[in-house]
Amino acid sequence: MLYEDDEIRILWKAKLDGLFDTNDGIYPMDHKTMKQRRETLSLNNQFMGQCLVTGTNAMIVNKIGFQKTLKASDKFTRAIMSYTPERLIEWQTEILPFWAYTALQYAESQYWPPNFNHCDNKFGQCIFKPVCEQPVNMREEELRLNYIVGKPWNPTNDEE
Repeated sequence: MLYEDDEIRILWKAKLDGLFDTNDGIYPMDHKTMKQRRETLSLNNQFMGQCLVTGTNAMIVNKIGFQKTLKASDKFTRAIMSYTPERLIEWQTEILPFWAYTALQYAESQYWPPNFNHCDNKFGQCIFKPVCEQPVNMREEELRLNYIVGKPWNPTNDEE
């Protein structure tokens, strides 16, 4: 549990690619594939969550490049993401609750406004992009025809 108040509890479930046992401690490790060389973003929710779950202030990111133009020695990099205690506390006590309450408000109102800022990101397109591209009066039909509702995700279920 990363956060709790009188109204909400935020559980964080992480699947780690591995743990590094070093002289300085045990650190979570994540493998990322990349089509382009980009700086590793420290403002990454996954990385900060993994640090909090494992009780560390740093994690190791192994980047594996698929670029044909790079030499083999440049296709594999390792980044160490280090966080100050203040950064992790801010993320845990301010940023997580803000977005949790925002999601709760959307769920209670059953209104999920489009967020066009996240349609295309470095990991690919949002799966709901085709819905948002439809005229407003056709979005429900797009959802009905091309999407299914699965069983609700439960972060306490160890099978998922």
